[in-house]
Amino acid sequence: MIALPHALVMPIRIALGEFIGRFHRQLQADTPALVEFRDREFRRAALYAPSRMIDQIESMLSAWRTNDSGTGTSGADSLPVLVVAIGADYSPVSADAGGRPVADPVEVIIPSDPKRRVFELRAVQADVRAQIAICAADPMTAQSLAMQLHLFLSETPNRYFRAKYMLAGMVESWPVQIESPDIIAVRTPTGAGNITILAADMQLRATIPLLRAPRMSDADADGQGTNDLMDPSGYAHLVRVQGQGDVTTWVRSSA
Repeated sequence: MIALPHALVMPIRIALGEFIGRFHRQLQADTPALVEFRDREFRRAALYAPSRMIDQIESMLSAWRTNDSGTGTSGADSLPVLVVAIGADYSPVSADAGGRPVADPVEVIIPSDPKRRVFELRAVQADVRAQIAICAADPMTAQSLAMQLHLFLSETPNRYFRAKYMLAGMVESWPVQIESPDIIAVRTPTGAGNITILAADMQLRATIPLLRAPRMSDADADGQGTNDLMDPSGYAHLVRVQGQGDVTTWVRSSA
């Protein structure tokens, strides 16, 4: 298990936040606290923890309840709130579980590239740990949110979402699968007797791309780039094309 580079985890982090936002938009209000929570702006209904947050949840909640949360009130009226975290560690999906990294570079053209440049693409499948803490002023509201989250994850369209990666200046979506929708929301002890916190772990199975481009000075660079990370040159010396789904594979001459 190694640290997941910031540039690779950030698209997953953003996509998970948008995914939880979809959950918030479809909530049913079956307790008085959920009536206000359902109608609250999502940016005031959820927050990201800096890391795995069980050990930080009380201090984060204290700041949330003390400061203006945007609801016009403080204390119990600023609850419920969802606290989301994603681990900074990374574990590759094992071969037994179907993990097959694309370790040998594959030459591709990104479909949305107007310059039709050729790059080398590698990809891995990674298991990324995430956690959602449901914080409410009463147990019924916390339990309702946990139950509705389970139902949301179990819906067929919600078994995966897509993370957007910037590849040579173009945005491409790559899948992130919910490994199991059967979450277990465990009560977390707190020093405050009037708060119920249910923490649920989620395992995300993400496909993460790595794009390689030549330097401008390389002999096999096609010269179409501007020496910028968002606008690199592609590879030259192309001799034939092979169709492979939505991606075009280009093969360079060995000469």
